[in-house]
Amino acid sequence: MHLGLHHRARRYSTGKGLVENKGIVRAVDAATYAISFVMLSFTVHQVWIIWSEQDASGVSLIAWVAYLLGAIVWTAYGYVHADRVILITNFLWVIFSVLVVIGVTAFGS
Repeated sequence: MHLGLHHRARRYSTGKGLVENKGIVRAVDAATYAISFVMLSFTVHQVWIIWSEQDASGVSLIAWVAYLLGAIVWTAYGYVHADRVILITNFLWVIFSVLVVIGVTAFGS
């Protein structure tokens, strides 16, 4: 996970960033934001397969419950730190994880 806007602003206001080159920092931030949404798209595909085929065989309920719990914690973290990127992406993770967990319990074998 990325540190988000809150931490970046706090880190660079004190001048104590690990990387001094702002171009590198912006590139890493952009890549992190992009990959956050790309990874969500893979979860959307998993949800689509489970619900359209009504088959969740081979999908681990324990793993997806763990992903759900992690996303809930990260969503709370994003809210507390007012970091919209963390908040939005992890809120979407919560929604998709809930759909997978429900799908696994309904259609799992």
